[in-house]
This record gives sequence, C-alpha cells and structure tokens, in this order.
Amino acid sequence: MAGGVGVAADDQRARQGVSVFGQHLVADAIADVVKGRDALFPDKLPGLFVALCVGFVGSRDDMIEDTVVQAKAEYAQRRAQSQSRLDAQQQAEIRRIATDFPSLWAHPATSMQDKKRMVRLLIEDVTLPRHQYQLDLFIRCKAGALIQRTVRLARGGPVPTVIDPAIIDQIDTLSNAYTAGEIAAKLNQAGVPHPNRGDFDTMAVVYLLKRFKLPSRYQRLRSKGYVTQEEIAQALGVHVETVQRWRKKGWIQAHYYNLVSRKFPDA
Repeated sequence: MAGGVGVAADDQRARQGVSVFGQHLVADAIADVVKGRDALFPDKLPGLFVALCVGFVGSRDDMIEDTVVQAKAEYAQRRAQSQSRLDAQQQAEIRRIATDFPSLWAHPATSMQDKKRMVRLLIEDVTLPRHQYQLDLFIRCKAGALIQRTVRLARGGPVPTVIDPAIIDQIDTLSNAYTAGEIAAKLNQAGVPHPNRGDFDTMAVVYLLKRFKLPSRYQRLRSKGYVTQEEIAQALGVHVETVQRWRKKGWIQAHYYNLVSRKFPDA
C-alpha cells in the first residue's frame, strides 16, 4: 500500500512538472514564431501561423491527457499487485494489538528484544538535560505527545548524609497519619530542605524510615489491627470489588498506606 501511494505521488509530481514545463515551452515557441513571422512576413499569412500555434497547443494537451491516463492505469495495476495491502481481518488485528499494548508487553513470550522494538516504535527521541543534582527527562513520542519527568540524583559518597534529628522526629510523627509521598509534600510546603536533594520526595522519606529503623505507614496500621481489603474479601467469601463498593458507599472506612491506592479498611 505504501509503495503504491509513493508511486502515485511521484507520478502526480512528474505530471505537474511536465505540465508547467510544457506551458512555458509552448509560450516561448509561440513568441519565437510570432517574432519570426513579423520579421520575415510582416503582411503575409498571419492566420496560418496562428492556426499552427493553436494546433500545437492542442496536441500538447492531448499528450498530457494521455500521459495522465497511462499513469493512473499503471498506479492501479501496481496497487493491485502490491503485497503490502492489508485485508479487513489484518487491520482489525493491528487495531486490537494497539489497544492491548499492556498485555502484549507483559506477556511471557515477549522478549526483552521485542520490548526494545516496541519502544522504538513509540518513542521519537529522549532528552536528558541535567542541572546539578536534578535530571529532567523529556520523552517525545512519534504521535507528538511529550512526557516530562524529573529525577533527583543523590550525591554519592561513602559517608552517610547528616540529617537533622528534628527532621527525623517530624517524619516519625507524620508517619502515624500520612503516607511517604504525603510526608514529602508536607515537608516541602513547610520549607524543610533536604541536605542533598533540596526537596523531599517519596523515595527520600522511605529511605530515611529504613535507615533510622522507623516503622512504615503499613507497619503502623498493621500493629493497630488493620487488615487489607483482599483479606476482608477472603474472610467474607466475596470479591475484592465488593469490598471496594462497600468503601465507596461509606459502609466501611479505609486508610491509604502508599500512593498506589492500597488501603486498609477499618475493621
């Protein structure tokens, strides 16, 4: 299909070029004929020269029209012989794959090499400008979409970063009611700077909780007797979506323990 379209486009451009060139050629020829007639025969046979010029123009138009008809016939013949045309079933299969990209990506038969090829089909280019300990990621897709992400780079070194104990106490207190991401947002809003990164993010809070052996939000809720919605569904013999509907209707209360909608319903 692509080959046929390319041939048609080339033929069309060629015909347009021939037509424009022919028009200039005919106009120059007529001008030369008229000048010669006026120089050699100023008072003789003016009608004959005009008739000859009109006949030449008519022959040129017929030639271009025949060329266009021949090009169309050749294009139709090449398109019929093209092996790249897709039937309705193949087109439907391609559309199904396009809408089922996550399943195709996660399929066990999809190798890492196939995933690289899939990424190359989606991404046009990637730009990584760095500003000290911050890396800005710009991903431009072939369809025109632009994805932007910011990654903070930790300062490497064998000596652990010195953290103000007041910050650790504040993180410990906030962990009783907030997730790591929410704690990072509150610290940034309060103007508490991170010694290396400048701003706090989720990973920085999680790292400090582990480094100073503080219980996470999940562990704190577990210690209070909270169970997951999957455990409630299994205990009651219902589907997890049923428990989620109960929560949305307000029949049970739930608490987030991370930023991917994982919750502990109230017992």
